[in-house]
Amino acid sequence: MLEELKREGFLANFYEVYCHDCGKSSGRFFDSLEEFDNDLYCDFCEKHFSLEENVIVLYKVIHI
Repeated sequence: MLEELKREGFLANFYEVYCHDCGKSSGRFFDSLEEFDNDLYCDFCEKHFSLEENVIVLYKVIHI
């Protein structure tokens, strides 16, 4: 359903780097997965972030 709303121009997605080990957001957000830096570490527990494990998709309303 979210992807359908995105195709219709109501939503846009972006990406957040999130540490599942300590349960905290890194505070880093990207519009594209290509912006992800493979040399990122958690500021709280120092775990190395990976694209596959630590990036979550978020949606924002861009048109009502």
